[in-house]
Amino acid sequence: MNPRGPAILLAATFLATALALWVLTFELNPLARLVPMAVAIPTVVLLALELARDLAPGINRMLTPYERLSLDKVERLKATRHAVPTGRGQPAGVVVAWFALAPLLIVLTGFVVATVVYSIAFLRYKARESWSRSAALGIAIALPVAILPLAATGRPLTDGPLLRWIFGG
Repeated sequence: MNPRGPAILLAATFLATALALWVLTFELNPLARLVPMAVAIPTVVLLALELARDLAPGINRMLTPYERLSLDKVERLKATRHAVPTGRGQPAGVVVAWFALAPLLIVLTGFVVATVVYSIAFLRYKARESWSRSAALGIAIALPVAILPLAATGRPLTDGPLLRWIFGG
């Protein structure tokens, strides 16, 4: 198996998911579409570069001088500052499952609720933060997601079908 196989799979999964989420924004009105597009376009470009790097070693050698920190330096910095596991040796399926959970929650519950639930779950189970800190940070992360679209367009982000089914919307 190609030693870069897991990295290629992860980059391709991220890219496919980012493209899928970007395509979902096409249904929004033109004003509401601006924010996701401003985030999606650079995200797709950076993920495409990452995938190209993983697929072609020549591109990797060409881009390496432009990096400020290599992954090894970041990992060493993490190891010296925190005792949190770095994730090495973790199966790629676990990483892909965490990544796939976000769009699944968005589709089922809507963006705001998914942001709260995913943030709390990730902080609690993956980052091993306390419940109180996870809840506080999850809500703090979701507040701008809930308030900014409402302030900009006068309409909140829509709920997903699961919430409409539960609360009768």
